[in-house]
Amino acid sequence: MKKVLLKVGINTLLGIILIFIWSRFVNLFQIVSILKTIKIVYLLSFFVLTIFSSILRSLRFKLLISIPKITLKDLVMLNFMSQFLSFMIPIRAGEISKGVYLSSEFSLPLTKTLVWVFIDRFLDFWTVLFLILIILLLNHTIVPLKVILVILLIFVGFTVMSFFIVYHQHVGRKIIYNFSSIFIFESIKSHFITFSDSIISGFEVLHYSFTKLSLLILISIFAFISDGIVWFAIFLSLKENFGIINSILANLFLSLTFLIPSSPGYIGTAEASGLIVFSGILKLNTNLASAGTVLFHVLNLILLPILGISAIYFLKFNLELVWKRLIKKEKSNFN
Repeated sequence: MKKVLLKVGINTLLGIILIFIWSRFVNLFQIVSILKTIKIVYLLSFFVLTIFSSILRSLRFKLLISIPKITLKDLVMLNFMSQFLSFMIPIRAGEISKGVYLSSEFSLPLTKTLVWVFIDRFLDFWTVLFLILIILLLNHTIVPLKVILVILLIFVGFTVMSFFIVYHQHVGRKIIYNFSSIFIFESIKSHFITFSDSIISGFEVLHYSFTKLSLLILISIFAFISDGIVWFAIFLSLKENFGIINSILANLFLSLTFLIPSSPGYIGTAEASGLIVFSGILKLNTNLASAGTVLFHVLNLILLPILGISAIYFLKFNLELVWKRLIKKEKSNFN
């Protein structure tokens, strides 16, 4: 428990530091002034498209696992709950809650359900790289050519590795075993091989026909387009036509921030990431970029708790199970 609380405390401190750094680069009074010009009508699309995007990802997960007794309605509610917990508790509580719920409610092995969640996130990550690459190749003036080449190499390498893991698992296991030789301590090497083997075995769920795999990717693309249009609407509400393509690209870059530690409620993390992406990469006015990010953040602070708490009530889910899993994970890591 101490280690979990320590992680939350460190992430909270990180958020406070980021808020302070962010405030040094912006004019808070000007941000408030920009926010006073909000056109409420455009914000309605935020709620509609955010919920629509969540439904799309739930549909993808339903197609991914292909278990009839797990209904789309349950998965939509589960996704709402997961988003809320990930937003409020920045230690992968949302992802773990999905695995724990599916395991406890449908008598499935917890390792299997957690691997499903991991693969679901893998589809998101692959789609993000794919769409970023497509947009940057169509408009190569946004970032330096070297950056595009690096992204291309990462995407190709990631795709080739994924192909072997899905369709030639013996090759994937061999690659993992050879890679594990970099670890000095045998215990770490053993944990790494065991974990990787579970992931590789779980990737069998992606061993679909080309048509079904394409459908999963297509749903992912539409979900990210929906997320991007949300940002387009956010800036329209502030009287700024940022462009749909730029909005989609910005959202894709922001989606990569799940790879780094986040503070509770994304306070500080969201503002810093928004400033880097919108102003640093896409050259939007600093205060306007920050005003849009703050507005987006506030709307999430309103919507996610409503959806999340409603989902917890609907699913009748005992959150203590998630906490116990987090504690168990801490003990296993310690040992």
